[in-house]
Amino acid sequence: MVKETLKLPYGLRDSYIVHISEISEDQRGLKCNCVCPVCHEPLQARIGMKRIKHFAHSRNCPNAAETALHMMAKDIVLNNRQILLPHVEFAYEIIKPSKYFKYNHAKSEYFIKGIKPDLMISDGKNTLFIEIVVTHDVDDEKYEKIKYMNLSVLKIDLEEYYYTSIQNGTYEHLENHIIHQQTNKEWINNKLLNKAIEDYENEDIREEEQAKRKVSDLMLKLYHMPNLLYPMDRRIAENKYWKHTNQYLHLDIDDIYEYLNYPIPGEIIFDCDRRIWQTTLFSLFVINNKYSFIKIEWVSNWIVKKKGLPINWLVYGSWRQNAIQGFKLPSLADVLAEFFMQLADYGFLLPDLNCEVNDNTYNWKFYIKNKMKIIEDGEGYCLLE
Repeated sequence: MVKETLKLPYGLRDSYIVHISEISEDQRGLKCNCVCPVCHEPLQARIGMKRIKHFAHSRNCPNAAETALHMMAKDIVLNNRQILLPHVEFAYEIIKPSKYFKYNHAKSEYFIKGIKPDLMISDGKNTLFIEIVVTHDVDDEKYEKIKYMNLSVLKIDLEEYYYTSIQNGTYEHLENHIIHQQTNKEWINNKLLNKAIEDYENEDIREEEQAKRKVSDLMLKLYHMPNLLYPMDRRIAENKYWKHTNQYLHLDIDDIYEYLNYPIPGEIIFDCDRRIWQTTLFSLFVINNKYSFIKIEWVSNWIVKKKGLPINWLVYGSWRQNAIQGFKLPSLADVLAEFFMQLADYGFLLPDLNCEVNDNTYNWKFYIKNKMKIIEDGEGYCLLE
């Protein structure tokens, strides 16, 4: 059935919509005193026995039935004081069941911030807007404005009623369809639903942040935790790294230099006593280095890729994982940079000027003083082979 073939069941009389069933036998024809809701031409009430009762007029007015149904629907809401609302559902759960909304104030074509919903109803505390849809849905611009303003807007869809029931539907039938049914209703926007979505997203964010905080707190504890010290110095003396290093340094485990037993934040990343890893690095990269400088990148790769020193892989792996998530956690490069900075304070090394401006310690470089000729030119250090 197409829209043009629908016969008009509604007319406008004294500014009120009337259904053809309200017209009596003695008001047939022009005596009904009704006009078309669209073109306002006089209507004739045709209430014979052979045809479906309807209004007719001389001119072609294809939108008359749709407009009249829209007007009648609004009148029904305005003349009632309650309407059944559909349930509100989120994540397959009903967060608010279907129930009647009782209102004491209703207004048609209520203008609010650039849009004009068909109806506004209120109980004094809560305000609800209603859009009556027959064959034309709410346009995108209006829909976006409703979403932006977060208005609770109910859509009542009368398209199926328009094509199947309008010809025989009485005022009471349409009233029941609009007021007491919910299958033809849906939420264009609902504040309660939006709040549930927001709370759900915030809960996800909170859980994620809590998980991040737990990891971050753990790693910060590890960062500030003292390096693992063996309970007996004899065990250090037996360690293969210590034995190899001591071939060159000839150190006394009971009287080791302070700069080779210096607490470094995050040194738990090494799975050995600090005296082992610090003397090893000092011997290999400072005393016996064939180059005149040290790069953190070299030292880090030697430790990790060539397994030059024992690493606490749990800590190292946790840093790698959480560095991706944006945590400022201890890294092997940070620990190495801090150690070499301490050696610089003791006069063994000279930090490259890039260290002051580059936050990425992996790219830092240090010059070995006893392998360099160092002169001060008034603006900084000049390093010559």
